[in-house]
Amino acid sequence: MLEYRKAFFTPYFINCYIIPNERPRLVLIFENSDYVPLIHAMQKLYEHPCYLDCQYADDNKEVVMYFEVPPEYLKDFYSFIEGKYSGFTEGYKDLLAHLCGRNSGLDYKVTIYDAIYPTEKKRKLIELRLDTKLDNDAEVFDKPDLKEEEYIPISELREEKAV
Repeated sequence: MLEYRKAFFTPYFINCYIIPNERPRLVLIFENSDYVPLIHAMQKLYEHPCYLDCQYADDNKEVVMYFEVPPEYLKDFYSFIEGKYSGFTEGYKDLLAHLCGRNSGLDYKVTIYDAIYPTEKKRKLIELRLDTKLDNDAEVFDKPDLKEEEYIPISELREEKAV
């Protein structure tokens, strides 16, 4: 949604999370490094119009950057949470296809492109693999597990482990 490929930040990119509250946020986490290309790449993120804040975590080993969900992708954000990938707006589908490719898996495995443009053929391959019947409008990728997608600060995770 911020219109960057993960590879732009590799190998220092750790993960991306969401904060799905009344003002939804995107959270990007990087290793804290003095690697000059990473610093230049992160500078682009600081200049992004949706940039909100940056904090350090895990004893300064990580950089945590917060962003508003770009207004043009807000509907897509909620579609993602509901697992309605084929319901993404055409603008967001175009962006994803540009960033992730326009390849369809040849078997039952689902690519990003398959998820946003599901076909009857892909559904049939999944049905065969799972020995089940899918509805004609079924999504071909699972609904996200928000426990895995939602950002929880590392300090809170450590508190949960300690209990």
